[in-house]
Amino acid sequence: MTKRILGSLTRRTRSLVTVGLVSLGLVVATTTPAHAASWYFFDNFETNASSNWVKDGTGTYSGIVTPTGGVNYSKGGYVAARFYNSFGSLGRSVYIAPRAGHPAISCKATFSVRRDALYGSLPKVNLEVIDPVTWDYVAFSSTYVINTEFAAFSTSTWYGGPANVFIRVSVLGQNTTVSQAVYFDNAYVTCSY
Repeated sequence: MTKRILGSLTRRTRSLVTVGLVSLGLVVATTTPAHAASWYFFDNFETNASSNWVKDGTGTYSGIVTPTGGVNYSKGGYVAARFYNSFGSLGRSVYIAPRAGHPAISCKATFSVRRDALYGSLPKVNLEVIDPVTWDYVAFSSTYVINTEFAAFSTSTWYGGPANVFIRVSVLGQNTTVSQAVYFDNAYVTCSY
């Protein structure tokens, strides 16, 4: 009799465990986003960069685009601002192409950035993704750049959003007479669909 009860409990336990695992698998599978494809934009400042990037700012600022001559992590873009209430920026338009008739699910912009070691300051840099129709931020991040070697900095991830965006690196002037300046190279926009 004991053998029959234990055998019955083992079968029942096995059935319950199986049903539980199948249910858990279905829940996990339905809550995980499916990414059927990915897309990326890349600008390494090698091809006609000066005609693609737009300089803007207020106060005392500069923005320069120089081809990197095939050398990765050389100059590329240069942005500087001086004095309080000034900023300098370089930006460009990017078209995020839909895939199979669907807009991008999520995207992120990444730039390789380093400070200009000539100045002893730590520049405050904004990495921006802007809707060019409304001029509202789609994604944004702000950081002080302490590194003198190139390092990757990214915006926040944005979900949905327009197909046309304007990506921009801005340097904010500090309350000082010392220029705030950064070099940047290798601009990426990566999206999942």
